[in-house]
Amino acid sequence: MLIELVDITGSNLESSSIPRVDSGVDNATDYDSGTAYSDGDKVIYPATTGTDLYESLEDNNQGSQPDTSPTKWLHLGKVNKWRMFDSYIGGSQSEATDEIEVVIAQSSITHVALFGLDATVVVISHLDADDTVLYSTEYDLYENALLPADYYDFFFAPAPEASTQLIKPLQHSTFEGEKVKIEIRKTGTVACGKCAVGYGYTLGAMQKGIEPRLLDYSKYETDSFGRTTVAQGAASKLLQAQLLVTPGTESHVWRRLEKVRGKLSVFNFNSQHTDHEILALLGYYRDMYEVMQGKNETYLTLEAVGTT
Repeated sequence: MLIELVDITGSNLESSSIPRVDSGVDNATDYDSGTAYSDGDKVIYPATTGTDLYESLEDNNQGSQPDTSPTKWLHLGKVNKWRMFDSYIGGSQSEATDEIEVVIAQSSITHVALFGLDATVVVISHLDADDTVLYSTEYDLYENALLPADYYDFFFAPAPEASTQLIKPLQHSTFEGEKVKIEIRKTGTVACGKCAVGYGYTLGAMQKGIEPRLLDYSKYETDSFGRTTVAQGAASKLLQAQLLVTPGTESHVWRRLEKVRGKLSVFNFNSQHTDHEILALLGYYRDMYEVMQGKNETYLTLEAVGTT
């Protein structure tokens, strides 16, 4: 399954309960070209939409547009409200207290994918143009938690953690004017690293032998005395799978993958009988080739790499 994602902007994000700026940068103000900023001052730019956070790198910083003046402004990323719609999962989460609720008004949505979750429950609702709930489904994130391996773990191991991702289809695609409401809940601080919505395509029938790998970006350095120091870095998934493509759809599949080159997409290599978290990722496809073995037999080998 390939989910081609829709960009979330001020035009289709109808509402959000997330505070625009979190408590760690609550001194940030909307950028004003007539203000002389001091070293360390934080601003939100552009002021009209308020999506990105910048920090001044010098005193008497006036009239220098933050997004085009890298020597004077340090880009700190998205503000709290928009972090769940950027390109990152780890270390870039939108946070709120007890609940995050967003409403996305967009046609042709068939799937909702959430990554980098710190939550216990997610509710996904399909609304019509008048905000009437057509249907709503609640998902318990503990259902996919890592269960104890034995009785010893059951009594003495740390409590299982809730799943950090959720990928679910809607009952049917959204039409013009319809909306998707996503509620993410947890008592205390609730967080989401990436909220992705889009249209899902079945590329082919999954074959046996999927290869999930963990790409580790940690640093390991050994000096001349043999002493090794370790600095933990980020990690991401790499998935390689082979699919049996339906005869006659080879060009269609090729065009779909060609269209998402250099773009974030969701790849879900689960079959209709499985729901393994390890077999789904937010990322990009790195390699793809088809082997046409006959008139009615074409195999697609796909390699996808996740973001960190």
